[in-house]
Amino acid sequence: MGRKNLKDQRSAEIIAALERCIAKRGLEGTTLEQIAEEAGTSRRIIRHYLGNREELILTAINQIEKKHLDSAREVMGDFQAEARLESALNYLFSEKFNNLPLNNLLAGLLASAVRGDETIRGAMKRIYDKFQSTIEDELKRAYPGTKREDRRRVAFTIMTLAFGSGWMMQIGFSKERIKQNKATAFIVIKKLAEDAGYTLPELDLSSVH
Repeated sequence: MGRKNLKDQRSAEIIAALERCIAKRGLEGTTLEQIAEEAGTSRRIIRHYLGNREELILTAINQIEKKHLDSAREVMGDFQAEARLESALNYLFSEKFNNLPLNNLLAGLLASAVRGDETIRGAMKRIYDKFQSTIEDELKRAYPGTKREDRRRVAFTIMTLAFGSGWMMQIGFSKERIKQNKATAFIVIKKLAEDAGYTLPELDLSSVH
């Protein structure tokens, strides 16, 4: 039992070190030597517990997928039912969301996905698919009479606006631009609801926290 606990602890430390390296340098700029230094261990120990670089990355990606979904569910579960959609929008367009280590990590994986790494691309697609599905579920909860394809289209728009806002904020664009993206997200939700016969109250979307 003790050996298993030690293996789990060391593996978690190494994967956490890999995630920090990816967030700092991107996946392509991350080596086993850098991961070992970040983890305060050696390449030999990494290979002993998690295999070579490719095997380590696969293990980390599986954990990243799970953490991203669990994080989204946890946050959404904290919102009060009567203000759930407004809370969700305020959160998605907040500095808190934009600065999540997990989002920085995904940004670090993006270059590898774009350049054709099918493993990374597939993992990131699954993560964003699940994120989009979470938004779709919230739209259905708020406006059950809307069409599924319309909810999917709106959810994709909100997702791309939210993540794009985060990237733009990190490279120096003003918060005012993020507020505009949040207002745009509300406009597409409003049209979705009103096309299905709902009357949508005005939401307070004036701040980016």
